[in-house]
Amino acid sequence: MDSAPRAAGSAEAPSRARRRLGVEAALLFSLLALLAWTRVVAPGWARLHRIRAREAALRAEVRDLEGRVARMERRTNALLAGEPATVERAIREQLGWGRPGEYLVVLPPDTEPE
Repeated sequence: MDSAPRAAGSAEAPSRARRRLGVEAALLFSLLALLAWTRVVAPGWARLHRIRAREAALRAEVRDLEGRVARMERRTNALLAGEPATVERAIREQLGWGRPGEYLVVLPPDTEPE
């Protein structure tokens, strides 16, 4: 009778060892997955965040440039339409002329620092 409990006890030892091996394997797999995440996926997410921030900045710049283009188109259309006030203003700006009583301020051209 004494041998029966030993047989059951000895059968539990390999089962416990297999279970422990399975837990260790799962832990090792989890650590490898975490390492892969930090080496591969996380930097990709950081890069994606930088790209999206750059995209937002470029979209804002495009909006500003579209506004400038719209203003230039309105001025060009007014010049092409021959509106006297617009034509006069363009000519005076280009030639540096002023009306009687106006004071002209001439600024030196921008120079590049050396």
